[in-house]
Amino acid sequence: MGHWQVSWGGQGTNTVSSDLRPWVIVERFDGRPGTPLVGMSVSTFDVRAQQWKQTWVDNQGGYLDFTGGWQDDRMILQHDAERDGPLDPFRS
Repeated sequence: MGHWQVSWGGQGTNTVSSDLRPWVIVERFDGRPGTPLVGMSVSTFDVRAQQWKQTWVDNQGGYLDFTGGWQDDRMILQHDAERDGPLDPFRS
């Protein structure tokens, strides 16, 4: 949990907090002024499914849903994106 300056060719900020410990993590991203993208995610551990689930939304109408968990000391979340054809896995 914390607050970071992030860069990718532009600069922005990312803030992560555990609002309902230990089950809910909230992330807030602000890419301004380098990009107009501002978004947030809410992640929760689904006890019944025994996996993490994350929902991402942003100010440009973006919506993504991820599922996953810990693998080799890293959190791996995956989203199956539907394009022109079969599902295309996207990992975060």
